Amino acid sequence: MLEANKTRWFEEIFAIYSRNLFKRRFHSLQVSDVNVLRESLPLIVYVNHSGWWDGLVGFEIWRLLKAESF
Repeated sequence: MLEANKTRWFEEIFAIYSRNLFKRRFHSLQVSDVNVLRESLPLIVYVNHSGWWDGLVGFEIWRLLKAESF
């Protein structure tokens, strides 16, 4: 199995790109209770719709939680 080769600088640049996309297309992205998600860590999130925004929403939520994600 290949190990994830994550780099902090790429994640920061991608976060800027992602936030810019959200600001242009949506009024806001809101998570009702972040503490419930934090208490549930580790957590597996499965999205059964493979649309463009699904991965970006997940990315923003994991950044909000400051959790490790792959």
